[in-house]
Amino acid sequence: MNKEAFLNRIATQIGRPRPLTKAPSRDVVGIPDFWREFNLSSDERIVHFEERFTGLGGEVRVVDDIAQLRTALAGIMADRKPERIGMWNDAELEQWVGNSLEGQTVLKWGVDPRDQFSSINIGITGCSAAVADTGTLVLACGGGRGRSVHLLPSIHIAMVGASQIVTRLGEALERVAKPTEMDSYVHFVTGPSRSSDIENDQTTGIHGPAAVIAIVMRQA
Repeated sequence: MNKEAFLNRIATQIGRPRPLTKAPSRDVVGIPDFWREFNLSSDERIVHFEERFTGLGGEVRVVDDIAQLRTALAGIMADRKPERIGMWNDAELEQWVGNSLEGQTVLKWGVDPRDQFSSINIGITGCSAAVADTGTLVLACGGGRGRSVHLLPSIHIAMVGASQIVTRLGEALERVAKPTEMDSYVHFVTGPSRSSDIENDQTTGIHGPAAVIAIVMRQA
């Protein structure tokens, strides 16, 4: 079948007498104004993110301040009893975590040998943004923020500041878009890893963590 016959056949199937000779005009380019201008308050963004994230199998713990964050993190460690923890080598994340991991074996990305991260039980990261509309964590990796920290363990814990939660995905993309230097990898995490076979039988944790916990701190 030649090109003209091929295009005529498509035009007929969609109810047109002949193929278009030029592209149709577009009244709207990009997102509509009503969605661009729609914003949620900080408290609303936290509520929406929690609803979406937990609805997809994730877990959210909302805390007021850094002291409560450390208490929540220490409590998770007491419950899970990991043998080895992996963590981003990030100054702000280290400040948030503080002494809540005392007594634990902690590997830091870029400091400890990378091959040791294949045996971590829990990975702790920060995030670049979180999307309230979809319940998504946005992780931009590079330098001390290694992707193995959140891809290899069975449990991923992400520290999220309330100011990092945005309403729309587009806002998150603006935060990770850099005109001069791009991160090596940007990962969008919407709950734990889920995979389905040809019969649509879903399995959790095959291609990533089986559990993802977001600790959201209001005063950040």
